Order: sequence, then structure tokens, then C-alpha cells
Amino acid sequence: MITLEKIKDDYAKENNYKSWNEFIEYCCSSNLPHLIAKAEEEISSKLPLSNKKVDIINGLVQRELDFAQAKFPKFASAHEGYAVLLEEIQEMDEEMDIIRVINDVFWKKVKTNSDPSDTLHQMKLNVLNLIKEAIQVAAMIKRFENDVLNMQHKKLICNELAKDEEK
Repeated sequence: MITLEKIKDDYAKENNYKSWNEFIEYCCSSNLPHLIAKAEEEISSKLPLSNKKVDIINGLVQRELDFAQAKFPKFASAHEGYAVLLEEIQEMDEEMDIIRVINDVFWKKVKTNSDPSDTLHQMKLNVLNLIKEAIQVAAMIKRFENDVLNMQHKKLICNELAKDEEK
């Protein structure tokens, strides 16, 4: 069975690292986050989910990210980014809770031999809402990476350069 963890560890071993975590530690300590992105891109192509589907999902996430960046300013801090991400996750959880309630109604209709068509239709609508929320979560994760982690990375580099100049 192909798992994401196995693919990641195989990738790391192919590139002379003991594990995926060791590879990530090296990239972070060496200020090479672009290597992580390149590795994740290669890894995603090895996953069972077809590349076309992944590309479609990534495109939807990018559209949501573009929309959010156009409408709202950058995250001012990691705390703000966390709060926005938490809100999106909570909205996704709420949709999942609704789907569970609808599924209970669906099961009652199945047990009583009632027509579940309207319930299934409602469940499909809520699943679409759940997907929208999941896309927003993914977009906010990318936004956090762009706004917060990249800024922290730049600050680290500036601090290192300042230390070098002091010597």
C-alpha cells in the first residue's frame, strides 16, 4: 500500500537523508524552503490521486488565495494568521457536524423504508459547502506560509547578515 509517509521517506532516502524529517530539518536550517516545495511537488506526482485532480484542487486553492490576498491585507503576525486559520477550520467543522446530522436523518429514513432522496440532496449540498470550506482552509495555510513563514525566514536571514557585518 502506498502511503504519503512512505513516499516522503523514500524521497528522502533517494536524496541521502535518513528520513523525511531529517530532510526538512536540513532545508530549514539551511534556509532552503524551496527544496521542500520541490520535494512536495515531486511527491504529489507519485500519489495515487491523479495529477489532473490534484491540479484542479491546487487551482481552486490558488483562486481562493488570490481572492483573499486581493480582499484582505497580509497577516500582521503568526497570531493573526492562526486566528484566521482557526476560524476557517471551525467553519469546516460546522459543515461536517451538519452532514453528520443529515446522515442520521438519512439512516432513519433507510431503516423505516422512507424515501431518502431529499435528505441525500441536502447532504450533497452540504458536502459541497464542506469542500468550499476545505479549500479555504488550504488557502489560508498557504497564506500563512506566504505572509508569516516567509517573513520570519527573511528576518532570520537579515539577522544573520547583521551578525556577519558586526564581526
